[in-house]
Amino acid sequence: MMNRRSVSGIVLVIFIALLAGCVAFPTLKPQEGVPAGQSITYSFWKGDIPNSCYSLNMDGERGIKITGKPFMILNYDPVSGVVKGCEFGLSEVTQEPLQTPSGDPAFPEPTLDATALDYSEKLNLKSPVVLLIGWEAPITTYEEFSSGLWQFSVKKSREEYRFNFNTGLMEGDVKNLDLNTYFGLESDSKAFKLIKV
Repeated sequence: MMNRRSVSGIVLVIFIALLAGCVAFPTLKPQEGVPAGQSITYSFWKGDIPNSCYSLNMDGERGIKITGKPFMILNYDPVSGVVKGCEFGLSEVTQEPLQTPSGDPAFPEPTLDATALDYSEKLNLKSPVVLLIGWEAPITTYEEFSSGLWQFSVKKSREEYRFNFNTGLMEGDVKNLDLNTYFGLESDSKAFKLIKV
């Protein structure tokens, strides 16, 4: 027979579980390298309108226009909500060579089959896919504003990606950092537009 203390303890556990389900991000299976017992939280983002960025040639000219529908998976700290990592790319990609003043070509980005990504069905990704940011790229800046806007950036060897988002909308861009060989990517300001799925 249960006493009053055990009943109130069970009610408290159920209440906490319900509260956590209402305010937490969906929890998925642990990733490799995450300590056992820690939950990982994710949010999924997608754009249905094609967005573009550009592959630069060695003269810093836009040599290839890369167009596709953007997608992103954000990994959050389950307690603070701080962005810990992301995977970002373009689906249904086309890569169009552009005429440049120098005549020098740019290199196309490597593509993947959409089925190579675990969440391709959830986001309805279609091949070919260009993965611009992988999980291995660290979040280099993160800021939360009182207006309900968050901002983060990811710096890779040749480019820096910057994103602003609120509870349902995200926009971002990429800036070339390679000023020696210029083989990075760049985009117009706020070129990537996504909504939370």
